[in-house]
Amino acid sequence: MRLFSVLCLLTILASCSRQDAAARNAAGSGPLIAVSVLPQEWFVSRVGGGRARTVVLVGPGQNPHSYEPAPKQIRGLAEAGAWILSGAEFEISLRPKVQRLFPRLSIVDGTAGVVFRTLEEHEDEDEAAGADGRSPLEIDRHTWLGSGPAKILAAHIRDALSRLDPAGAAHYAANYQALIAEIDGEFAALRRELAPLRGTSVF
Repeated sequence: MRLFSVLCLLTILASCSRQDAAARNAAGSGPLIAVSVLPQEWFVSRVGGGRARTVVLVGPGQNPHSYEPAPKQIRGLAEAGAWILSGAEFEISLRPKVQRLFPRLSIVDGTAGVVFRTLEEHEDEDEAAGADGRSPLEIDRHTWLGSGPAKILAAHIRDALSRLDPAGAAHYAANYQALIAEIDGEFAALRRELAPLRGTSVF
């Protein structure tokens, strides 16, 4: 199915973006953006278009539920011009510490404007509830997987890069528009492909 092909393509693109980001970071040029999770790195790569660098906090093999920043990642935050939040749980405790250590670091909520989707209640009943009585795990925090939330994240990255690198604002805006067109095209194709399954149980 086309859905499987799209997921495979995203995996390949994310892998390529990590290699490209490593090359840019080694070169030491362009604005440095810190991101919380790997999927965000792909968005920075697409919007930055070779002009931006990234530092990823939760890298390959790391668990966001038990994450503790390594010294190398702390150094990356110290050098970064902005940190794009993903809505991951570890950010709740890490953010105030980072703000104390690096008061000049711009912290951008990459989910601002997103209407979070709620998950079916299948977690342990012992999970600690939030201030509103709802467990934080009931919210789907994989916002980069939805069309609208992905566009919102891309816009936050575009704006952050433009603030850090005004000379590249037009470059980031053009890359953002190209990415939005690609997202629209992919989701339109998925809707056509999955239309026959509307109203049926898939799993």
